Amino acid sequence: MQLGDRDRDALRACLKGGVRIHLYLDGSENSRQAEELFSHLCEEFEALHLVKHEGGQEFLPALSIEGEKHHSNVVYHGIPAEHELSTLVEWLCIASGSGQAPGEAAIRALEELDSEVEVVLVLTPFCPTCTGVAKNIIRLGMACEKLRVSIIDVAMFPEARERYPSLSVPKLFIGSRTLTGARGADEASVLELIKEVS
Repeated sequence: MQLGDRDRDALRACLKGGVRIHLYLDGSENSRQAEELFSHLCEEFEALHLVKHEGGQEFLPALSIEGEKHHSNVVYHGIPAEHELSTLVEWLCIASGSGQAPGEAAIRALEELDSEVEVVLVLTPFCPTCTGVAKNIIRLGMACEKLRVSIIDVAMFPEARERYPSLSVPKLFIGSRTLTGARGADEASVLELIKEVS
């Protein structure tokens, strides 16, 4: 994971402190790389704090991000890279309290959900259209504890395709509903599907 100057500048501008990165690891080389990368990130930005866990998620390495007012119910399975680096930056900014939050109507709709809703997004870091969908899902998930969000990098975890069949990415699974591609995956459309499933 190599953040560019623009991403670093964005983090310097938005990070206010109190952001915890929960990193779920096993003994794999991917976990070693994730630990090294996020350790360096937390050394560079003092507002970030790394919390390491052994196991705890189905696909490892995985991470979740928690802020003072934002939940850690969004889990990214993999190591954000390529196009997903901008997703990571926005996620960190949201957790810090300065990123783009859902609109008031979306917040009200999320507060009215009857039950928990599982949302799974499968993507790859090489997919430019996945980024916008991931950012929408993260914004909604960070705003509502009733959403259980998993983002899975199927390039790193091809075995996830057995449970979440996807010939192309991005593919979104909301309860029993699916949505393929970025078209129709804007915040309002995704929110409608979540409300239907709930």
